[in-house]
Amino acid sequence: MLALAAPAARLAGWAPLAGGLANTTCRLDLERGEPLVLRVYRRDPTACARELSLFGRLPAEVPLPPLRYAAPEHDPPFAVFALVPGQRLELALRDAPAAAPALGAVVGRALAAIHGVRLPALGFLDAALEVPEPFAGLRPPVAGYFAQLLGGRAGERLGEALLGRARDWISAELPRLDALDPSPRLCHSDFKPTNLLVDHGSDGWRLTAVLDWEFSFAFTPLGDVGQLLRHPTPPGFEQAFVTAYRAAGGELPPGWRTTVRLLDLLNLLGFLDGEPERPNVQRTCLALIQQTVAPDLA
Repeated sequence: MLALAAPAARLAGWAPLAGGLANTTCRLDLERGEPLVLRVYRRDPTACARELSLFGRLPAEVPLPPLRYAAPEHDPPFAVFALVPGQRLELALRDAPAAAPALGAVVGRALAAIHGVRLPALGFLDAALEVPEPFAGLRPPVAGYFAQLLGGRAGERLGEALLGRARDWISAELPRLDALDPSPRLCHSDFKPTNLLVDHGSDGWRLTAVLDWEFSFAFTPLGDVGQLLRHPTPPGFEQAFVTAYRAAGGELPPGWRTTVRLLDLLNLLGFLDGEPERPNVQRTCLALIQQTVAPDLA
């Protein structure tokens, strides 16, 4: 793959990078020249072409890793990027909690820019950013996916008592989706701190890259907010994020905190539904689900 991307380059060493489990991402160190990042699309081969199309649509306010080469027709598809300086957001918040307001602001501005991208219809995107099979609104696909997850492994792993509470909570909160703006917006759909790189320079903190766009689709932007705020953050982060997000054009309707928990519950149940058994992940998901639907049982 490196020979295709940079025929004259000589590999001095490589190492896997932390991140997604479904695809392969490696750092490539060359004998001469900048380090590179190789991303091999194993989970969904079509994601490479879709990401390339997205990179052409995103505004300048959304920092992306510089693309050096892409081979969407290769088997498996792959892309090569320049290595971006910075550390994952969750590590920056852990190591520099006083920087939480500044970090919340830069993330809020970038996410509002992502959500400013309008798409032709609600649904999953193809390589040309078209939607072959549009959703019939916001509520039906969410309700259908909840029913699928609660009727499968996720429901079994919840246990009878928590499953009942989850069904009741979801049924009570689903009508919130009917009041949302149904305009199709670009959603990153994996907008968690592990996919956000930040760096501190002479001009303060900045977001250096938003990574891993393979799950992007057209839906309500609030799902991304729920993923970002899934876990507690240091004081000042959430308020600075909200202020910057709104100032840059992002919309957070009344009761948005409950709505984002409803949408992120889909992700948590999806993790709980997965195979193979991942005890640590499942324990974390069960705790978060209980905090959402049955906090009195915690």
